[in-house]
Amino acid sequence: MPGRVSLGGPVKNESLFYIHSLGEEIEGSTPIVEGVWYGGDFTRIRERIEEGTLPENAIRFFVGYSGWSIGQLQEEITSKSWFVVNVPSKLIMNSKENNVWKEVMERLGPKGKLLSNFPEDPNLN
Repeated sequence: MPGRVSLGGPVKNESLFYIHSLGEEIEGSTPIVEGVWYGGDFTRIRERIEEGTLPENAIRFFVGYSGWSIGQLQEEITSKSWFVVNVPSKLIMNSKENNVWKEVMERLGPKGKLLSNFPEDPNLN
């Protein structure tokens, strides 16, 4: 199957969500950023997969999602609990590589580059 399934939880871990680069071809899709859409007609996605006509890195699947109460995410961003980085859609849709996080962190400059080299399990540091 094209794309990769990632854990998006902890909410609704029994549900499958997806983003894609197929745009308006997938009826009901919602644009997120230039070149990336959320959801839409899954029947058409499934047809493209079965036909073998889905381009590489055209879709990313997620099991579950994260959610916040009104204003919570903005508060967490303000308190620097999250890093906000503009990245090209090609990097967002890169479903084959495991180094996307490292590439994104390096875009933050020297501090981000330092963090990008931390081990996945901090206990291994």
